[in-house]
Amino acid sequence: MPAHKIQLRWMLAAVLALGLALPAARAETSAVAAPAATAADQAIAEVFKLAEKDEKDLTYLQVVIAASKVLDPALDAMRLGRKLDQLAEKVKEAAAQAPDARAKVAAINQVIYVDQGFKADTTLGSDPMSGEGTLDASLLHRVVERKMGICLGLVTVYQVVCERAGLPVYPAHAPNHIFCRWDDGTAKFNIECTARGMLQSDKQIARTTHATEAGLTKGPYFRKATKKEVLSDQLNNLTYDLAMSKKGPAPFTWAQLVKLGDLAAKLQPRSAEVLDTAACIHFKAGNPVRALAYSDQLVPLAREFGALPEVLAEYDKRHKDYEAAAQKQKAAP
Repeated sequence: MPAHKIQLRWMLAAVLALGLALPAARAETSAVAAPAATAADQAIAEVFKLAEKDEKDLTYLQVVIAASKVLDPALDAMRLGRKLDQLAEKVKEAAAQAPDARAKVAAINQVIYVDQGFKADTTLGSDPMSGEGTLDASLLHRVVERKMGICLGLVTVYQVVCERAGLPVYPAHAPNHIFCRWDDGTAKFNIECTARGMLQSDKQIARTTHATEAGLTKGPYFRKATKKEVLSDQLNNLTYDLAMSKKGPAPFTWAQLVKLGDLAAKLQPRSAEVLDTAACIHFKAGNPVRALAYSDQLVPLAREFGALPEVLAEYDKRHKDYEAAAQKQKAAP
């Protein structure tokens, strides 16, 4: 039976049957209480609740912290919030003194990258498909502590700080990449958070990420990412890292990773990257048929909207692996 379908069964019937023979005065002891949900279970339930909320009732910080708590349930959100508020006050004050949009972004960059010392994490490999080891460089609280991150981690810091400061900055996607965008209704330009806030055009980012013309003008890229999509990003990165880990999915079960991966895919059904993660998780959890179904969706999306050549090659390789495994599973007696 595939791992994601495995469920714990409690033999309550026998216990309750024994309880029926006890005196009425002790009837309250006849039932066995179900085990309390773990902190991780509660954190997972919380992200599912957020996914059902209306977009206008969410904040970027709220969904990012909720995703972080899935892995680190003991995360002190209030302490983290105070740190971010202090940083946001400095950013707000610096931006207020700048005369125009570009100068405001330069002021934000000064605070985040120069005064506070945030920088790109160059200790990780350049392989976009490796996955393992990215959590310290992507989860908000860990990036704030280390002051280093990959694109997802630095964009998260930049964006939530600007959100707290009331500045018109939001995240946007490109193939296997995420960046920030300033848009005040008049001025609009992209901010490359892994390059100390350097301004870049859509076409510059498209060239480096191999986005197609279709990727520039339609689909999931080069537009404002919603809060639910950012929640999906966080869950996607978390589950991909754990799924690709040599140690396996610990501290989670494969069933939990499947659940989170499916949610991420539900929130971003046109993201090849997110669908690829869901496919990988199902495959490793023993369900190549479901993995193949996700792969059948993601490969055409990657070809239409763009992907790095090595990423596209890996998508094709994985698709063949899923197809072979699915055929073998179906043929098994």
